Order: sequence, then structure tokens, then C-alpha cells
Amino acid sequence: MGAAAILSVSQPQAALADESEVPEELRALQVTAFDVTLGRNELFTITPSTLTMIRGRAYRINLHNASQTTRHFYSAPAFAAVVSGGTRTATIISVQSCTPMVEARGAIKEIALNPGARATWFLIAPNTLDSYTVSCTTHGGGMKQTINVTA
Repeated sequence: MGAAAILSVSQPQAALADESEVPEELRALQVTAFDVTLGRNELFTITPSTLTMIRGRAYRINLHNASQTTRHFYSAPAFAAVVSGGTRTATIISVQSCTPMVEARGAIKEIALNPGARATWFLIAPNTLDSYTVSCTTHGGGMKQTINVTA
């Protein structure tokens, strides 16, 4: 199975994707969720600092920009390069109705999160065993996370 990635984006009042919103091609797989917070307590941090994935397994990364003042980015170009097969979709959700307004297709390399915003990224971990750096370059780029892909 090739690597796949799907992204669902929501504004502050919209709910995170639930199990019914898992993309059809991932429904037969057990999906492991990670909750990732950027800018907690207005600090320039990404927590947790490390995610460990097993190659070929399905994952959901629930992103939340906890900052009330700063836009943060979840930028992972090297990881995105190996999670490039299959579907790559970004969906922007209406705050009022929680319905999709826009669907963008293409490689997902960076996710911009406005203050309070949430996004959910569905993906199949790549088969390439390696460590990948995620960063936010806001205010000097001190925000880092490592994604380790293991056997």
C-alpha cells in the first residue's frame, strides 16, 4: 500500500474530525491518533516533541494552535515527500455549519494554523524508516518536533 495523506482543517469553534470522518480508504485500518499542540501557554513549542509511527500504519494527527495571538505552522517537507502517494486532500470547514466549504488537493507540506485553529491530518506512515523534523519558523524557528518511523 502506498503512503497516503488527507487533511481536514477547522476554525476555532468547529469540532475535530470524528471517526465517521475518517477517509474511506483508511476506514478498514486501525487509525492511531496523536494530539499535537502548538503555542501552548503562548510559548513557542510543539508538544509532544516526538511522535513515533510504525511504517505502513494509519495515523490521525490532531493539530491545535493553542496560542490566542500567534499564527503557527506545522511544516514537515521531508516527511511530506515520503507521504506522497495516494490521496492528499485539505478541507476547510465552515465555523457556522461545520460543513466543508473548500477542498484543496495536492501535496501537504505545511499547515498554517491561525490562533485557536485546529486541523486533522490523516495519513499512512511511510515505509521509509527514518526520523523527520517538523518545525514552525514563526519568530526564529525554535519550535521543533521529531517524527520517527520504525518497523
